[in-house]
Amino acid sequence: VGVTTRANVNVGNGAGYVQESLSLLGDRLQLSGGLRWDVFRFGVRDRVTPESSATEWQGSLQPKAAIAYTLSR
Repeated sequence: VGVTTRANVNVGNGAGYVQESLSLLGDRLQLSGGLRWDVFRFGVRDRVTPESSATEWQGSLQPKAAIAYTLSR
């Protein structure tokens, strides 16, 4: 009998995005691409075992691409 876990967790997220589009064939063909960058922060403050406390950052790059064609106006 006793306390086995007691922790505070802080999770944060930030993101940035860039995109570019190109029109061809009299605006009938649309090409677009982009990149999204996500950053996550995980912070754990263990109140039972303080040496287990830690903060870690992790990032993720996600590409995007699209093609659209308009058959008629």
